[in-house]
Amino acid sequence: MFRIGFLTFGGGYAMLSVITDEFVDKKHWISSEEMLDMIAISESIPGAIAINTSITVGYKIRGIKGSIVSMLGVVCPCIIVITIVTYLYNSLPENSPVWLFIRGIRAGVVGIMLSVVLKLGKSYWTDAFAIAMFTGGFVTALMTEVPVILIVLTGALIGYIYGRINKNDTT
Repeated sequence: MFRIGFLTFGGGYAMLSVITDEFVDKKHWISSEEMLDMIAISESIPGAIAINTSITVGYKIRGIKGSIVSMLGVVCPCIIVITIVTYLYNSLPENSPVWLFIRGIRAGVVGIMLSVVLKLGKSYWTDAFAIAMFTGGFVTALMTEVPVILIVLTGALIGYIYGRINKNDTT
């Protein structure tokens, strides 16, 4: 997690792709479905998604100790980098190589975030309900000013109701 925290630019959502690649694709310690659940949980609780996700991944792999070490591994590099960037922020002109580098990173980060959605979505988009929920949440977030937490909570409520109705249909 320290390496992921230190080498990943673009914030928490960009880290999700790297975390997924490392723990789902390379090490196979977590399934795609588990990772998707961890991201959903991490998004729905207060705090930064990279930290929340690292805690849930660490807990899954090594329990409480894993969650603590994983969280510290993600947080420490961020503290180091943000301290340096903050110190240099006002001293660099806008056309400096550093700012040009950062502008280039922004475009790559958007592509990385899209790859996470597509990669993790393969295992999720298996039925009409999942596709409808994704579409509704995506369109609402894109086209309105509705706070993300309300979209998440609404999705949770609709999922709960849908699950209760389907449970009653099968029994």
